[in-house]
Amino acid sequence: MLSMLHKALFGKHLAGHQAGNKGDFVDVGDALVVATYPRSGTTWMIRTLQDLYAPTQEAEINSGLLKKGRFELSGGAYLAFRDDPCECFSIIKTHMRWKEFFDTKIPCKTVYVYRNVADVMLSYYFYTQHWIWGRSAEDVRFDAEEFMEFLEGHVVEWVEHVRSWVLNPEVLESGRVFFVKYEEMKNEFARTLSNVAAFVGRHRSTTIVSCRESVCSSQVFGNTNASFFRKGVCGDWKNYFSKHHGDFIDRTAGGVMGELGYPLCGSVLW
Repeated sequence: MLSMLHKALFGKHLAGHQAGNKGDFVDVGDALVVATYPRSGTTWMIRTLQDLYAPTQEAEINSGLLKKGRFELSGGAYLAFRDDPCECFSIIKTHMRWKEFFDTKIPCKTVYVYRNVADVMLSYYFYTQHWIWGRSAEDVRFDAEEFMEFLEGHVVEWVEHVRSWVLNPEVLESGRVFFVKYEEMKNEFARTLSNVAAFVGRHRSTTIVSCRESVCSSQVFGNTNASFFRKGVCGDWKNYFSKHHGDFIDRTAGGVMGELGYPLCGSVLW
């Protein structure tokens, strides 16, 4: 089960729902889902998809309810990108595990972004200090003991989340989920963008250079707060981890890291 903190932050639910106001409904089958564990490149992928679908238009953001038939998503962000008045393309963001989001099948195309758990945990730790624990920007810091406690509460969640998507035979056999490695987005953005565009059936509507410059700029998201958009670099964990931190991650997540092609922390630093 997800921790109470994680549920409070990212909890959504799917439940049976009778048709209500027509205006409340969006065709989820025509939407695109972006699924990630937190701090794995969610906003970057959403902004990339916006560039592909509607590069000149702002996203409509509705944090209320998105409903379609039996699907009820509460508390999540629904972004609609319109190329013309007759067309509405929607992106649904989720941090949920597969079975919690899709009950028995995957009704729409999904892009799942995953990232090295060591970098995820470090970024999530700094994010949590400000946005969940309420520390001021000046009070955000790295405390080795506190971070160890954070790892103990979150690394298993990451393992379960990634297993439910990337290492799930049912998901792989569906053919409706495209997996993106965060590190490939950073190091091979042009190729990654081409592959994502092919998956969603969209021609690139902006140049590779301008798209990369835009999605890498926090100003594009209307938020220059470094506590939300941090460094985004690969391997920053090596500047902070002690052997104790690395050994814990290797013991807890080493099997999944290996299956995803990530080296153990111990093999990199010690």
